[in-house]
Amino acid sequence: METFAAATLTDLGTAAGQILTDLKSFPREQAMVLTLAGELGAGKTAFVQQLGRQLGITEVMASPTFVVMKRYETTDPVFTELVHIDAYRIEDEAETIPLHFSEIFAKPNTLICIEWASHIPTTIPSSHATLAIVDTDGVRTLTYTAPV
Repeated sequence: METFAAATLTDLGTAAGQILTDLKSFPREQAMVLTLAGELGAGKTAFVQQLGRQLGITEVMASPTFVVMKRYETTDPVFTELVHIDAYRIEDEAETIPLHFSEIFAKPNTLICIEWASHIPTTIPSSHATLAIVDTDGVRTLTYTAPV
């Protein structure tokens, strides 16, 4: 478990880079899943945007709250695709079936970031990394746990 403090977007980007380096160190035949937990406005989407920048994504990365999932091609040799999922609006895990999450989770060279993963607990692969974000007066504390 690692903890980072981020008072600025630059700090958040630095933390994202360090976490990304760690995620790349785990060889996988399937996608790497990172779940993000935190209150509304804690910085989950901002963190994923910083990850995207680290992966070479130049397009605007908006929150997928209303569309549930967005995919981005990267310029990174390890994670060639970033999938950003926001499960906040999912009320029943059966709603994930038409989204083909199981196929996405099986795809190699893919980093999947899932906000509000607590809404779909049985859908998440057992081996995944976690990131908890707590915002206290504008300073975010990020607690990262590597996959097992």
